Parts: sequence; C-alpha cells; structure tokens
Amino acid sequence: MTLDKIDPRYDYNPDVAPADGLRSTVYDKTHGILFLTSVASIEAVGVGDYLVTMRAKSIGDLDVATDEPTDPPADPEEPADPPVEEPGPEQPDEPAPDDPPAGEDTAPGGNDTVSGGGGSTPPPAPPQTGTYRAFDANELDAKARALPAGETIVLAGTEYGNFAFNGVNPASPITIISERPRSAHFQRITFGNAKNITLRDLAVWTDGPDTSVTIKEYGITSYGNNPGIVLDGILFRAAPDSDDYPVWNQARWLNELLGGALLGGANSAIRNCMAIGVRFGFGLGGVDSEMVGNHIEGYCGDSYRSTNHRQRTIGNFSGDAFQVDDNHADAFQSFLVGATLTDITVEDNIFMEWITNPANPLRAALQGVSFHNGPYDRVSVKRNLVTSSTGNGIKINRASNMEVEGNRVHHADSPNPNRYPWIDANGSGYVRNNEAEKFGLASNLVQSGNVAPNYSKPIIRPARIW
Repeated sequence: MTLDKIDPRYDYNPDVAPADGLRSTVYDKTHGILFLTSVASIEAVGVGDYLVTMRAKSIGDLDVATDEPTDPPADPEEPADPPVEEPGPEQPDEPAPDDPPAGEDTAPGGNDTVSGGGGSTPPPAPPQTGTYRAFDANELDAKARALPAGETIVLAGTEYGNFAFNGVNPASPITIISERPRSAHFQRITFGNAKNITLRDLAVWTDGPDTSVTIKEYGITSYGNNPGIVLDGILFRAAPDSDDYPVWNQARWLNELLGGALLGGANSAIRNCMAIGVRFGFGLGGVDSEMVGNHIEGYCGDSYRSTNHRQRTIGNFSGDAFQVDDNHADAFQSFLVGATLTDITVEDNIFMEWITNPANPLRAALQGVSFHNGPYDRVSVKRNLVTSSTGNGIKINRASNMEVEGNRVHHADSPNPNRYPWIDANGSGYVRNNEAEKFGLASNLVQSGNVAPNYSKPIIRPARIW
C-alpha cells in the first residue's frame, strides 16, 4: 500500500472511524486470510515520501460474540490438499473477440488476430504502487540515479517534459512505470551513458509542431552506448491529435516528423508498444534485440527497421503507410552497411498497406518485407501477412541459409494475377508454402508448395492494443 503526500499529523488511533481512510482490508491470497489494517505510524523519509507502518489483524481474530469455549477435540487428521487446478489463460487487457466464422483464416500459419473495434471497455487497472515514487522530472532524475539495482520507480500521472537518462547505470535492470497506464507523459526521452533501464506504460508525444525535429528523430532515442534498454506498453504519437492522422494533409504530416522509438544499444527490446501518426515507427540498432507485439497505425517512413545481428521482429502490426515526400515506405526493412548481416528473424507479423479510406491521395504504395541490400546470412521470414499495391511483397537479396515459409502476400485492393506483389529471393536456402501473385526465385533455392493468393480467406485487422 502506498499513500501519496500523507499529512504526518495522522497518527494511529484505533478508535477513529474507518471513514477517514486510515483503515482498509487486505486479502492475503497465498494463505487465504483477510486482514483489517490501520496506520501504526508515519515517518517522513524524504520530500513527498513517507514510510508507513501498518498494523494488521486477521478478521477471524477480531472480537465477536461466541459461545464459551469447550475442551478442544482430539487432533483431527490433517485434511487432504485440495486438488490442484490447472491455471486458466491469462486474461488479456481487451475483451476477447468472438471467434471468426468457421473456415476463415485470420493470419498466416493459423495465428489468429483479433478484429478491429467492438467489445466493452475493460475497467481501469488499479494504480501501480511501489517503494520509490516520483512526482516530477527533477525527482525522477534524482531517484533514477540513486535507485538500487532491481528496484522500481512509480511515476505520478503528470508532465515530465523532455527527459534524459544520463549516467544511470544500475548493475541489474531498474523499472520506471506509470502509476496508471499512459498517465505519465513525456515530450521526448533520450539515454546517454545509461544501461539496464525498463520504461513501462508511459505516454510520449510533443505538444505541437516542433521545428527542431529532423526527419529521423524519435520520441525515445537510445544510441549504441546504452545497452539493456526495454520499452514496454508505451504509447507514442507525433502530436496529441494523432488519432486524426487519416485526414492530415501533406503540410500537416511534414510538421509532425517525430517517430516512435529507436534503440541502438545491445540487448534492448520494444514490446507491446503502440505508435499512432508518426514518421518512422520502431527501430533496432543493437545486437541481440527484439521488437515483439507492437502496433503502428499511420506512418510516413518505415514502420519497423532491423539493422544489426541477432534481431527478432515477431508478432507486430502496421497499417496506413503515407507518401508525403520522396521516402519509399517499407513495412519492414533490414540492412547493415559494409558487412554481412546475420540471424534476422521476421515472423508472425501483419503488415497492411492501408486500413482507412483507400482513396486518400497520400496513400503510399507499400513495400512489405525488405532485405534489399545484402549480404545476409540466416534469415527467417515465416507466417507473415503482407498487403501491398507495389511489386515488393517480400524481397530478399543475397541471403545465405534463408528460410521463407508460410507467408501470405496479397494485393492490397483486389486480385492481381501473375503481376504483383511478388516474393523475390536469391541466395541459398528454401522458399515453400507461400502465397503471392508472382514468384521470382533463384533456381538453386529449394522450392515447394508456393501458390497464388487465396482471397476468399478474409484478412482481419488486429485491434489497437488499448
């Protein structure tokens, strides 16, 4: 239990009424005991921080009217342990959608996705609590520098401006989390000479057009000297009204050039994040890193970029690619200048060129999964769904030991037999059991089961994460 900004004049008094908020009940689910708690003492330990000592008594021990006790019975046999029940599946943040009609495929390889919209709004999550709390940017900076390894700072739902984690180097990961999901708002976040920091459930966007933003700047930026940075459950926007991106004109897009996140350090991750109306989406530049379970709607750069060894891009979504300058949008692009890029995994993603008004004059012709440059070694591209109105559905150039399997590459609007989009690959390895309008495969690749798209299987767009 955490009590924010408590007035120390409240001392423990067992006779005060529960209405003053000093009493509460706590259920210990491990032992099945319900406790009545009240404040025993409050000690100020810092500015805005208090150490609260609670007094607890199990409800079963409270004084109640009972019959006179009798002699205890003989020791009963110890009851048998109750049967162990298999745990049910963890409940998602959003209500599960109805199952699609029989025979409808929702994602390649049978990996179902939820349909957009619908469902009741779940109740708000209870606030996070923790030993360490911060109520403004100055307090966050001071506490992050001094936080013991493995601990958590809980942020009050307020404004934190442009924030830099400079010189924060815990021996093991620390976590910075919003008290309530996305209630702690930052303009931008950068890292300098930092490591082992997890940011969770924050919101990041600038409050208005920012002329200082260049074409490849991001809401969160971490360069190569910052390993072990993890982003989880963060909402990114280029502007507060980015939900209106479908009606932005070209000038408005060019005023909102902020991207989502770029993590350049090793052992970093972007997970369960969402970007709405941004320039570039999410990118990795450090080895042994991953992008998993993210969602992007509305972008005018590339949605996902992977530019170093041993990186995974799994279970992500992007939709609505805009053409506002000379950039050619890719749903996913991977490259490494001057060297062979190794061990890149792109699996179980859904990349859709367009999901709103198809007549929008700024609609881009999306390139899907792009390994344009090469050389590459050990590339896995499996069970992805790509919709595109241009040639490059999946393009893999000069890749050794590729594994390309179970992908669905469809035209974004209607069937386009024997034309495009296509799967085009050269190097070594196998390409099998894929769908595309056309295949351009080097003869030395092992090939089997590659067929034209089945447009009778509907494509169901996943709902936003929140």
